[in-house]
Amino acid sequence: MTPLLRELIVRAASIPLDSVLTGRDGLVIAHLLAEIEWVPGHPLRLPCGGDRRLKRICNAILRDPADVRTLDEWANEAGASTRTLARLFRAETGISFVHWRQLVRVQHALPLLASGMPVAEVSLALGYETPGAFAAMFRRVTGTTPSAYFRLSESA
Repeated sequence: MTPLLRELIVRAASIPLDSVLTGRDGLVIAHLLAEIEWVPGHPLRLPCGGDRRLKRICNAILRDPADVRTLDEWANEAGASTRTLARLFRAETGISFVHWRQLVRVQHALPLLASGMPVAEVSLALGYETPGAFAAMFRRVTGTTPSAYFRLSESA
């Protein structure tokens, strides 16, 4: 984690959850996401595809990472087959739909966890039924547990 990224997470954590992200707060979140995406080789790098159907799905999930619709449900909404969307995700982002959505959820979890929100509340806010399911996904993506992630970054 870069020092800038750490400071952006700390600053983002002070933004109220129900805040309208305009002005300075909006810029902090925009810079936070840009810094996460910029870090070369970082496991949270979030590629987006160019296909209009893919963009529509990606934008909807970015707005609401707790959305639990399956790729089949998204395919019905987008007017494409599940296989077509699965191929598009792999071809245009380099990863599967499921992995892409996990990255979005981790990105949204970081400022919440940095603010001190309990893991159980974060997991519910991001669409997970149990804190254990969220913690397991977080560990697969980042290599550490949600609570240990910030202990590691503070010592860096």
